[in-house]
Amino acid sequence: MRFATTSLSPAHDRTGFRCGNPSLDDYLMRRAGQDARRGVAQIFVMEGDPASTVRAYYSLSMTGIEPQSIPDDLRDKLPRYDAFPGALIGRFAVALSEQGRGIGRLLLLDGLHRVVAASVHVAAYAVVVDAIDDQAAIFYRRHGFLPDPRNSRRLFMPLATARKLVFTP
Repeated sequence: MRFATTSLSPAHDRTGFRCGNPSLDDYLMRRAGQDARRGVAQIFVMEGDPASTVRAYYSLSMTGIEPQSIPDDLRDKLPRYDAFPGALIGRFAVALSEQGRGIGRLLLLDGLHRVVAASVHVAAYAVVVDAIDDQAAIFYRRHGFLPDPRNSRRLFMPLATARKLVFTP
C-alpha cells in the first residue's frame, strides 16, 4: 500500500469521498479548501489511485489549551499560565473503502510527525483532538491521548509523548 500525504489542492477530487459521517464528508467537499486559503487550517490528504482521489484527510491548526483541560498530575508540573500552546487535529476522516486497513493510525502518526517537526520552530505543549463521537474518542485513547477532565471527547497528548511515538522504531 502506498502511503503519502500532501496538502489539499484544487486538483483533488473530493466529490466522491464518504467516510460514514456526513459532517466530515461535507467539510472536505465544501469548507476544507476555504479554511486552507484563509489560514484557518492546513488540510492534508492521503491520495489514492489515481492521485486526484482522496483516501483520507485531516486538518491541523494551532490552539490554546486551558490549564483545567490538563489532568492535575501534569498540570502541577507546568507554570501558572492562562493557556498553553497546542496543535489541533480538528477534522480526521478515512474513506469507507479504506477503513480497517490501518490508515487511521498512519494518518495520525503523519499528523503527529508534522506537529513534532513544527515544534522546533513554534512551541506546542500538546496535540489536541476533539473526537466527533465515542468511537473516535476510543481510537485516540488507544493511541495514547488523554481525556480532558471536563470533556471526555476532547483529548490531548503531551508533545513529549508524541515525540516518543513518532521517533520510536
